[in-house]
Amino acid sequence: MAEPEKTLVPGDVTVEHKGDPAQRDAASEARIRLEEFKSSVKEFAQKIPDQIGKAFETLKDRLNTITVHVDDETQRRIDTLVEAGIFKTRAESASYLLHEGIKARADVFGTIDGKLVEIEKLRSELRDLVTPAEPEE
Repeated sequence: MAEPEKTLVPGDVTVEHKGDPAQRDAASEARIRLEEFKSSVKEFAQKIPDQIGKAFETLKDRLNTITVHVDDETQRRIDTLVEAGIFKTRAESASYLLHEGIKARADVFGTIDGKLVEIEKLRSELRDLVTPAEPEE
């Protein structure tokens, strides 16, 4: 029967439970599960904009693509990170390993950067040797 304190309007659906109490309990349980489902869908829908934003940030950070040939051991290590569920793809795993390798060898890259500055200075001096001087007016 309909709840007496609730006013019904045309189009309202009411469920009357007659007879077996187990059926009433099952219907009540189904309503609870439906409410839980509705709540989880609502939570999911609220998270979508944040998830899309995070996805775009990740893509923005990795706009460069390269093709790399690796040996069997490196391939196994990349696959291990994917199989462990740490990364979803080989590309993410390889990107992580490259990034970590660069961080681990920061001292070497610092030295290389310094040498490149010296090399560019020497190249500039060499260009100046073969470039005729501008006549003064």
